[in-house]
Amino acid sequence: EKSILSTGKDGSAVVEFNDGSTVAVTPQSRVELAEMRQSPDKTIVSNGLRLIAGQVTSLVKKLKGRSDYRVYTATATAGVRGTAFRVSVDGAAGSEASRSEVIEGGVAFAGAGTGTGPGAEVALAAGYGSVAEAGKAPLPPIVLLPAPQFAGNMARIETAAPSIAWQPVAGAKAYRIQTSRDANFDSILADQRATDATATLPPVADGNYFARVRAIDGVGLEGIDQVGSFKVKATPPAPMPLALEPKISLTPSAQLSWPTVAGARAYRLQIAQAADFAKPLEDREINSNEFAFAPPAFGRYYWRVASLETGDRGPFTPAGIIDLADPPKTLPKVIQQHHNAKFEWQLKPGERATLVVKPVGQTGGEQRFPNAQSGDISVALTPGKFDAGIEITDSAGKTFPIFENTRFTVPPPADAK
Repeated sequence: EKSILSTGKDGSAVVEFNDGSTVAVTPQSRVELAEMRQSPDKTIVSNGLRLIAGQVTSLVKKLKGRSDYRVYTATATAGVRGTAFRVSVDGAAGSEASRSEVIEGGVAFAGAGTGTGPGAEVALAAGYGSVAEAGKAPLPPIVLLPAPQFAGNMARIETAAPSIAWQPVAGAKAYRIQTSRDANFDSILADQRATDATATLPPVADGNYFARVRAIDGVGLEGIDQVGSFKVKATPPAPMPLALEPKISLTPSAQLSWPTVAGARAYRLQIAQAADFAKPLEDREINSNEFAFAPPAFGRYYWRVASLETGDRGPFTPAGIIDLADPPKTLPKVIQQHHNAKFEWQLKPGERATLVVKPVGQTGGEQRFPNAQSGDISVALTPGKFDAGIEITDSAGKTFPIFENTRFTVPPPADAK
């Protein structure tokens, strides 16, 4: 008796009494073990805690005869005979507020120093809670907020600092989130609060974990728990993130490559036509850090890579994008007028042309005519062979190289000997 238990920011504890009842002490709490008594024949048990700061959750065995179990605070007393309930206290000395929330069974919640008159004690059934402030009778029973429903897939999280989300609860002003390695939350790794229906948990090592979320109402009562399990798998690390800007390939295939990862025995590559990779076109293990992708058709594709250890996959990179474009093409028609050549071509609406004329088999001598209009350009050329091509810029401002040329010959003058 009279022992004091304190937990730090990242600490928690579970105390078990002789009758098998337990009390879980959350982080940043301070508890005095005020009473721990048992009759010689073990038929009567009297246990009492004094909660100085923080929160405790009690799981009390069914009591017999004159046995009792109580949790005291500066402003209230919660007495039970077999139940699961929480008691918390906060505020400065002399102005504390105590709260009790009943999960199972029932609790008699009485304000400290408020006498025994009407309203000095309220009976809390399962799913109800109350608040007792200094010198005031407890509030009438208040229905606890329902358990939040997790949103999205929590089964596997591929980052050391996992994020979880849940559906907002009507009436919630905040949420409490706790993380543990065990389903009973005997050891709490993190104890957080959030105002939105999402939270990023502190970094953890690879392994299996449990998250517990409850909504908090306007008077600070915490609602029914929602517990979910998840697996963190953040190693081996993914290759360096792929560029998220589209990689434009103007050929029938795309050469993909990524940085190597130390310790990776191989890589897993996925390519799909949808960003969710639900139906990948490619899903294979690759021993190198490159792959030549031959698509079934022009269009947009998504790709991602994960590192592999022996029988184990790490997280995927963010998705990269491949745009396999069917490029615009046109061949200029050559209209020769002696040693001056004119050219005609056809474009689609919004396209712009750069005429390129260069001698065959020579270095240099290329002539470029940006924003050229069909039939308007007259090029003076010496006798010889030439290639003429059109470099097209589409309506989005993307410029494509020349794929085909028109080859033509400028003959020598008729009087040349």
